[in-house]
Amino acid sequence: MKTKIKKEKFIPSNWLNSSPKDSSQKSKYVAKDTNSSWGNQAIKNAIKMIADSADGSKYYALRDASYLLGGYVGGGLLDVMEACAILKDAINKRNVNSIEDAYQTIEKGLKGG
Repeated sequence: MKTKIKKEKFIPSNWLNSSPKDSSQKSKYVAKDTNSSWGNQAIKNAIKMIADSADGSKYYALRDASYLLGGYVGGGLLDVMEACAILKDAINKRNVNSIEDAYQTIEKGLKGG
């Protein structure tokens, strides 16, 4: 018997829609294990997901990026504080009304990933 997973449908109503930022900037973050190309690629992917998110999809991009890095935190490749800083840095470059909602999304995603 397969278990059905209910997808989250909550979207904070006070997030602004703004145009995507340039994601071609080099990341200043690296994974704990510097030999881990997987960890470093995950960091780049998470930053790009947030930077490239289209209008109306920043919440989903941040949620997905948080879950992505949360998995690497759980696997010991990333420190939770560094993952949090990476995501906060990325979302702070985007125009959102409630940074507190964004930070809560990050926290939930890192715990859930």
